[in-house]
Amino acid sequence: MDDQRDLTRWLRGALAAGSCSACFDGDFPRYIWGRREGVMFEARLTNRDLGHYKGYPLGPGDEVEGLP
Repeated sequence: MDDQRDLTRWLRGALAAGSCSACFDGDFPRYIWGRREGVMFEARLTNRDLGHYKGYPLGPGDEVEGLP
């Protein structure tokens, strides 16, 4: 995932699947989670006005339970 369009598509897909936190900052969820090639990633809101996120892979012990 190195293209901005791929990242945006990934965020939108995870959000549509309901893989986000219940805590919102403005109009955006604070966290969004999703899997790619078997690895769970977490995206954290970094700019609540523009809806910018920073994402990173989670380790095996840090994965969020109950997500696809």
